Amino acid sequence: MDQVKTVTNGPDTVHGSIDLDVAPSIRILHIEDDQTIAAVAKEMFEHEGWQVHTCDDGSAAIEHISGAVHYDFLLFDYHLPGINGLELVRRARKLVHRSGTPVGVLSASPVEAEAREAGADLFLRKPQDIGLLAERISRLLGERRE
Repeated sequence: MDQVKTVTNGPDTVHGSIDLDVAPSIRILHIEDDQTIAAVAKEMFEHEGWQVHTCDDGSAAIEHISGAVHYDFLLFDYHLPGINGLELVRRARKLVHRSGTPVGVLSASPVEAEAREAGADLFLRKPQDIGLLAERISRLLGERRE
Protein backbone atom coordinates (compact mmCIF):
# COMPACT_ATOMS: atom_id res chain seq x y z
CA MET A 1 0.00 0.00 0.00
CA ASP A 2 1.34 3.44 -0.95
CA GLN A 3 1.30 6.38 1.39
CA VAL A 4 1.09 10.10 0.73
CA LYS A 5 2.63 12.24 3.46
CA THR A 6 2.28 15.98 3.63
CA VAL A 7 4.50 18.09 5.82
CA THR A 8 4.61 21.86 5.50
CA ASN A 9 6.69 24.19 7.67
CA GLY A 10 5.12 27.43 8.73
CA PRO A 11 2.09 28.73 10.61
CA ASP A 12 -0.30 26.60 8.54
CA THR A 13 1.64 23.38 9.08
CA VAL A 14 -0.26 20.25 8.21
CA HIS A 15 0.90 16.83 9.33
CA GLY A 16 -0.80 13.72 8.07
CA SER A 17 -0.74 10.75 5.83
CA ILE A 18 -3.21 8.97 3.64
CA ASP A 19 -2.93 5.30 2.77
CA LEU A 20 -3.72 4.65 -0.86
CA ASP A 21 -4.85 1.23 -1.98
CA VAL A 22 -4.14 1.88 -5.64
CA ALA A 23 -3.50 -1.14 -7.83
CA PRO A 24 -1.65 -0.55 -11.06
CA SER A 25 -3.71 -1.37 -14.11
CA ILE A 26 -3.48 -4.98 -15.20
CA ARG A 27 -2.66 -5.57 -18.87
CA ILE A 28 -4.02 -8.69 -20.54
CA LEU A 29 -3.28 -10.12 -23.97
CA HIS A 30 -6.28 -12.17 -25.10
CA ILE A 31 -6.00 -14.29 -28.23
CA GLU A 32 -9.50 -15.38 -29.28
CA ASP A 33 -11.07 -15.91 -32.71
CA ASP A 34 -14.68 -16.07 -31.47
CA GLN A 35 -15.80 -12.44 -31.59
CA THR A 36 -18.60 -12.97 -29.05
CA ILE A 37 -16.27 -14.54 -26.47
CA ALA A 38 -13.66 -11.83 -27.13
CA ALA A 39 -16.24 -9.05 -26.64
CA VAL A 40 -17.65 -10.55 -23.43
CA ALA A 41 -14.15 -11.06 -21.97
CA LYS A 42 -13.07 -7.54 -22.95
CA GLU A 43 -16.15 -6.06 -21.28
CA MET A 44 -15.49 -8.03 -18.07
CA PHE A 45 -11.81 -7.05 -17.99
CA GLU A 46 -12.53 -3.38 -18.63
CA HIS A 47 -15.19 -3.46 -15.90
CA GLU A 48 -12.35 -4.49 -13.54
CA GLY A 49 -10.33 -1.49 -14.72
CA TRP A 50 -7.94 -3.72 -16.66
CA GLN A 51 -6.46 -3.01 -20.07
CA VAL A 52 -6.97 -5.71 -22.67
CA HIS A 53 -5.55 -6.22 -26.12
CA THR A 54 -7.39 -8.79 -28.22
CA CYS A 55 -6.33 -10.37 -31.46
CA ASP A 56 -7.88 -13.23 -33.38
CA ASP A 57 -5.21 -15.26 -35.12
CA GLY A 58 -2.06 -17.20 -34.36
CA SER A 59 0.44 -15.19 -36.38
CA ALA A 60 -0.63 -11.92 -34.73
CA ALA A 61 -0.46 -13.70 -31.37
CA ILE A 62 3.13 -14.76 -32.02
CA GLU A 63 4.04 -11.15 -32.85
CA HIS A 64 2.44 -9.93 -29.62
CA ILE A 65 3.99 -12.49 -27.30
CA SER A 66 7.39 -11.95 -28.94
CA GLY A 67 7.07 -8.16 -28.67
CA ALA A 68 8.27 -5.92 -25.87
CA VAL A 69 4.86 -4.76 -24.55
CA HIS A 70 4.40 -5.82 -20.92
CA TYR A 71 1.40 -8.02 -20.13
CA ASP A 72 0.43 -9.22 -16.67
CA PHE A 73 -1.59 -12.14 -18.03
CA LEU A 74 -1.79 -14.03 -21.32
CA LEU A 75 -5.08 -15.71 -22.24
CA PHE A 76 -5.17 -18.03 -25.24
CA ASP A 77 -8.05 -19.78 -26.95
CA TYR A 78 -7.20 -23.39 -27.78
CA HIS A 79 -8.52 -23.44 -31.38
CA LEU A 80 -7.05 -20.59 -33.41
CA PRO A 81 -6.44 -20.09 -37.12
CA GLY A 82 -2.87 -21.14 -37.89
CA ILE A 83 -1.84 -22.36 -34.43
CA ASN A 84 -3.36 -23.78 -31.27
CA GLY A 85 -3.27 -22.18 -27.86
CA LEU A 86 -1.02 -24.86 -26.38
CA GLU A 87 1.69 -24.02 -28.89
CA LEU A 88 1.35 -20.37 -27.88
CA VAL A 89 1.77 -21.37 -24.23
CA ARG A 90 4.93 -23.33 -25.09
CA ARG A 91 6.34 -20.43 -27.10
CA ALA A 92 5.60 -17.93 -24.32
CA ARG A 93 7.33 -20.16 -21.76
CA LYS A 94 10.48 -20.24 -23.93
CA LEU A 95 10.73 -16.44 -24.10
CA VAL A 96 12.78 -14.87 -21.30
CA HIS A 97 10.42 -11.89 -20.91
CA ARG A 98 7.29 -14.10 -20.88
CA SER A 99 8.55 -17.20 -19.03
CA GLY A 100 7.16 -15.98 -15.70
CA THR A 101 4.00 -14.36 -17.05
CA PRO A 102 0.85 -16.21 -15.93
CA VAL A 103 -0.94 -17.90 -18.83
CA GLY A 104 -4.48 -19.18 -19.18
CA VAL A 105 -6.09 -21.39 -21.81
CA LEU A 106 -9.77 -21.16 -22.69
CA SER A 107 -11.27 -24.09 -24.59
CA ALA A 108 -14.42 -26.03 -25.37
CA SER A 109 -12.20 -29.10 -25.87
CA PRO A 110 -11.18 -31.29 -22.92
CA VAL A 111 -7.48 -30.35 -22.99
CA GLU A 112 -6.84 -29.23 -19.41
CA ALA A 113 -4.11 -31.82 -18.74
CA GLU A 114 -2.34 -30.90 -21.97
CA ALA A 115 -2.66 -27.18 -21.20
CA ARG A 116 -1.12 -27.65 -17.75
CA GLU A 117 1.65 -29.79 -19.23
CA ALA A 118 2.40 -27.06 -21.79
CA GLY A 119 2.81 -24.57 -18.93
CA ALA A 120 -0.62 -22.98 -18.46
CA ASP A 121 -1.38 -21.70 -14.96
CA LEU A 122 -5.12 -21.60 -15.55
CA PHE A 123 -7.59 -23.57 -17.65
CA LEU A 124 -11.20 -22.55 -18.20
CA ARG A 125 -13.89 -24.26 -20.26
CA LYS A 126 -15.99 -22.34 -22.67
CA PRO A 127 -18.63 -21.32 -22.69
CA GLN A 128 -19.52 -22.37 -19.11
CA ASP A 129 -16.52 -20.78 -17.33
CA ILE A 130 -16.51 -17.43 -19.15
CA GLY A 131 -18.19 -15.71 -16.20
CA LEU A 132 -15.31 -16.82 -13.95
CA LEU A 133 -12.52 -15.27 -16.03
CA ALA A 134 -11.98 -12.04 -14.09
CA GLU A 135 -12.31 -13.73 -10.68
CA ARG A 136 -9.87 -16.54 -11.50
CA ILE A 137 -7.32 -14.24 -13.14
CA SER A 138 -7.53 -11.80 -10.24
CA ARG A 139 -7.02 -14.62 -7.74
CA LEU A 140 -4.05 -16.02 -9.67
CA LEU A 141 -2.38 -12.60 -9.98
CA GLY A 142 -3.00 -11.92 -6.27
CA GLU A 143 -1.39 -15.21 -5.29
CA ARG A 144 1.67 -14.40 -7.41
CA ARG A 145 2.10 -10.98 -5.75
CA GLU A 146 2.15 -12.47 -2.24
